[in-house]
Amino acid sequence: MLRCSGGGAGSPSPRGKVCGMASLLLRGGRIWTGDPGRPWARALAIRDGRILAVGEDREVLQALPSRCPTLDLEGHLVVPGLWDAHLHLFEMAMARRQVCLTGCRCREELLERIRAAALSHPGTGPLLGWGWTSSDWSDRRLPDRREIDRALGGERPALFLRSDLHSGLASTPALRQAGYLDAPPEIEGGAVEVGADGLASGLVLEMALGPLRASFPPPGGQEIQEALVEALAWLHSLGITAVCDQRLKDQSEGPLCREALAALERERRLATRVVSNLALHELEGPLPVLVGEFLRLGHVKLFADGSLGSLTARMFEPYQGQPSNRGIWLTEPPDLRQGFALASGRGLPLSVHAIGDEAVRFCLDLFEDLPRRGGLAPHRMEHAQTLAEEDLGRLARLGVVASMQPTHLLDDLELAEAALGPRTRLLYRFRSLLEAGTTLAFGSDAPVADPNPFLGLHAAVHRQRPDRMERGAWNLAERISLEAALRACTSGPALACGLGDRVGRLAPGMWADLVVLDGDLVAMVREGERLDGVRPLLTVAGGQVVFRRGS
Repeated sequence: MLRCSGGGAGSPSPRGKVCGMASLLLRGGRIWTGDPGRPWARALAIRDGRILAVGEDREVLQALPSRCPTLDLEGHLVVPGLWDAHLHLFEMAMARRQVCLTGCRCREELLERIRAAALSHPGTGPLLGWGWTSSDWSDRRLPDRREIDRALGGERPALFLRSDLHSGLASTPALRQAGYLDAPPEIEGGAVEVGADGLASGLVLEMALGPLRASFPPPGGQEIQEALVEALAWLHSLGITAVCDQRLKDQSEGPLCREALAALERERRLATRVVSNLALHELEGPLPVLVGEFLRLGHVKLFADGSLGSLTARMFEPYQGQPSNRGIWLTEPPDLRQGFALASGRGLPLSVHAIGDEAVRFCLDLFEDLPRRGGLAPHRMEHAQTLAEEDLGRLARLGVVASMQPTHLLDDLELAEAALGPRTRLLYRFRSLLEAGTTLAFGSDAPVADPNPFLGLHAAVHRQRPDRMERGAWNLAERISLEAALRACTSGPALACGLGDRVGRLAPGMWADLVVLDGDLVAMVREGERLDGVRPLLTVAGGQVVFRRGS
């Protein structure tokens, strides 16, 4: 267990100094700085929340006071604090308090999990859950509302979201309260599946989820704060010190989340850097004012298409076996164009969800018409999962960051092969984008996927699930180096948020965000080992211990 000498005990305390002191020396390990001019060091000094010096022992010692607490790294690897460049913080925090449906291997197991949840949460109150997926079921038939009603044991509003949040299964009372049960309305960019009886079957897709979710009572402010504190502490245990909080289309979770985060910041309880995106509809009113080292306003979030998992990503060619399905536009092209112009007109950077190759190209065409942002936070394309050859170099040329989620690659292996066949070569083109000069910013899309950043690093470096490494890399040509993957988890997201001069590297003057790891990633990659089990021994944000193993 890592301990400070010459200082305090160093127990984790939000907004408290490392080891109870304003200064700290780290030595005795290997430090990957992320600084191209000096990528490796042996010692690092922190003072008042910033990096004071980094380099060899002698030069760092010269920069410090004569008496300074020292942390012996005991040979461990240090990297800059990790970012999650794309997650849904509100959804992730609340989902941790809902019924977990991840890992269900068939419809019967899904129904049994719902039945168990209803028994452990008795009554007639609303029941919410998330995380199921039928992609790897041998029988992909989904349960209908009547089966869900029976599993619930009676009349009870319930909604169970798919892992990608792009579809959900609802009970009869939930469909009724949303006005969906009898003759469901037509909803642009969404659908309510209808059964043979002419009534809603229980499956709700894309934009139709909005009114359904809105029919459930929102959580209270105190509940949101508590959920956020728990979720952020969990992220610290994974080495994550900063996040880009993404919005959901046409939902109102943004103000609720920001209000709770602002309260935590005022109370000096927020010790994760949160860059909070705006939903497009929030531009209709005054922009929120976020002031503080740990909370700031980010990009304007737009949505072009759906998801690969739900086969709603907008493609040039139909999905295999579905000749009439090329996916859907969540925002129709004329409205997308209008949204781009509105955000740009207010001087705000754009963050656009685009997954299918047609959606990606259309959004790149729209970026072509916008002025370059110079030294400001650049525009971003979220996911950019499917890239045609002729579009590969356009993101770099336009200064658009590719905000990608390597863990989705692991989730999509079988589904992508079945849905796209030989077109899978166009998916997750990490190396091709880097070679074209594109800035990559990696995230997880939590709660859609596991926020473990070491699982994401594994996916980017090995391009294969950890439990089947013997099969070799999936699309080997798109593997990237460990150093490139680490940059996409550190300096890449910082650049994407306009903070590249303040965080993301371990260099003098930068905010002191860093992680001490229990595994040597460099040696593990060299030996072809899986990376998903690596964990922090210590996580520091702004010179504060926010997580210590064993504390």
